[in-house]
Amino acid sequence: MTTNDLSSNLTLFLGQTLILIFFICTNQLHLTVVVRVDIINTMVIVCMIAFGATYREIAYIDVAIFCPLLSFISTLFIVKYFEGEISKMIFAFT
Repeated sequence: MTTNDLSSNLTLFLGQTLILIFFICTNQLHLTVVVRVDIINTMVIVCMIAFGATYREIAYIDVAIFCPLLSFISTLFIVKYFEGEISKMIFAFT
């Protein structure tokens, strides 16, 4: 695959991503906020890996490895907060 093919595929992917982000932000897909943020975060990670592979920059890939871990932990925290378990844990210590 040449650089021209890779850049055209990346441009197509980014265009589709922007369209999906528009539908997510305008609430046309009826998803919860947590799922919306996870979808956008997944697209950002894919873009970082694609940029890292295209420009041969290892820093993009290193950050793309670390981002899903933070996303997973924050998603768990948000879900526990909405279920009320976080407030129970906080009030248990007071």
